[in-house]
Amino acid sequence: REVEECPADEEEEVVEILEPYGLDRETLGPLIEKLKANPEKFVDFMMKFELNLECPDAKRSWISAVTIGTAYFIGGLIPLIPYFFIRDSVTALFVSIAITSATLFVFGFVKSRLVNPKRAFWGAVQTLAIGAAAAAASYGIVRVLPETHS
Repeated sequence: REVEECPADEEEEVVEILEPYGLDRETLGPLIEKLKANPEKFVDFMMKFELNLECPDAKRSWISAVTIGTAYFIGGLIPLIPYFFIRDSVTALFVSIAITSATLFVFGFVKSRLVNPKRAFWGAVQTLAIGAAAAAASYGIVRVLPETHS
């Protein structure tokens, strides 16, 4: 969109990107004109060199969608598992809290261990704290909303 609406600004950004490589404005003139002639290529250039982004591969987006969807499904299923096997809902609630807390802690530990092994424990604590805060916020919102009876 910026390429179409603010072409002069985008041209200036091309110069700013490539000047550190010893290319002056005069040398870049033909390159900029070539990019302006093909707005799609201009956008690709700016994504890659200004924003350090690349167009996502369509196949990768499907894999990402399935991975994220599966993770959400499993992540949402874990707290529900105790309710399938325990009749007393209060007991199931406490078992659910324990299982979910343990899962968050282990996930946080493994994730942090892969990224920064020295901070694995604190990464686990952080993941658990964020999960607890999200649960508390959800609980608080439900408590604040008025009850409706059918």
